Formats: sequence, structure tokens, C-alpha cells
Amino acid sequence: MRKINVWIVLAAAAALVPFAFYSYVYPDLGETLPIHFNGHGEADRFVSKSSPDVWMLCALGVIGFGIMMAIRSVMAAKKSHASAAIKLFDQSLLLTTVLFSGIGVFALMEGMEQVSWGAEGVIHFVILLLGLIFMLTGNYMPKLRRNAWAGIRTPVTMKDDAAWFKAQRRGGRVFMIGGLLTMLAALLPGELSWVMAIAIFLVMMIFSLIYGFKN
Repeated sequence: MRKINVWIVLAAAAALVPFAFYSYVYPDLGETLPIHFNGHGEADRFVSKSSPDVWMLCALGVIGFGIMMAIRSVMAAKKSHASAAIKLFDQSLLLTTVLFSGIGVFALMEGMEQVSWGAEGVIHFVILLLGLIFMLTGNYMPKLRRNAWAGIRTPVTMKDDAAWFKAQRRGGRVFMIGGLLTMLAALLPGELSWVMAIAIFLVMMIFSLIYGFKN
């Protein structure tokens, strides 16, 4: 009997949440919904609550899930390289689907007359979830064996197991710390949150490259 992949089942369920939420809150939605926000977080385009654009918002989770599953299929085809990375990817698949679905739900909540999150609320949600993905990645990196998909992959780490595991251990700590700092950055006000999140990500990438080329 084929074992059920819990991560994929949860991700598929998460992909459908925006549709269920839309059906539930439809009576409470205003006649028009904000569908686009400008650089100041202000809504500058509105559509009817039954517009196809709203259905596209609901489909964000399904789109994200579909893209991740397509990538997973390619990885699974490379059986000699991808087995270690797929375990991490399956967990990332769930979080990525939740990220896309969450954006759709936040946009729908903006259309409820008694609730207003604005674009800033969506940005904070995205940053928070990205921080969680970074921490998940950092926790799993030391367990990865050499593969063609995940981990710090450089000419140095790919030719030697000792260099590989040393880089993954160091890089894992960087991602754990970076993920925590990214989640804290989500609590910062306004533009400062995403500016800090980008800065943290760049620092993480720089340190990962340094560890990847250092024996």
C-alpha cells in the first residue's frame, strides 16, 4: 500500500482554503473588492465581488501548489540525487502553498466592511512565513547529503563529503538565525519590515557563499 504523503495532503487542503473562505464570507463582502494596491499600501483598483479577478485571488493557493508540485515531479525523476532534498521540499511546499493562499485570504478580508488589513498586513504575513521557511531550511540543512537540488552547492562542497557537511552545518545555523530575525522583522512598522527582511536575506546568502567556498 502506497504511503500517504501528509505534507502534500495538507498543502492541497491549504490550496483550497481561499475558495472555502470566499464562499463563507461572501454575504459579508462589500459590493466591490480592492484588487490592487499602490506603493503606499492604498487600494487603487476595485472590482465586483463576483468578478473573475476575485476567483483568481482565490486560485493563488492552487497556482502555488501546482508550481511546487511540478518542480517536485522533476526532482523525483532524479532519484539518485533528489531523495534527501525532497523531504525538505515537501515541507517547503506546504509553507509556500500557505503563503499563496494566505495572500488570497488577506485580500478577501480587505473586502469585508468590518475588517481592514491593507497591503501592509499582507507584507507582514509574507515576511513572517518566509522567516519560518528559512528556519525550517536551516534546521534540515545539516541532515542533507550531497545532491543536485538543495543545500550549499559549490565546486568545493560537491566534491568532498567533509566539506559538504561542514558547509551545511554552518549554513544551517545562518538560516536558523536569519529566519528568526526575519520573523522579528515582520513586527517592524511600514517599509522598515521588508527593507530589513531583504537585508537579512542578502547577509544570509553572503555567509552561505563564504561557507560554500571555504574548506
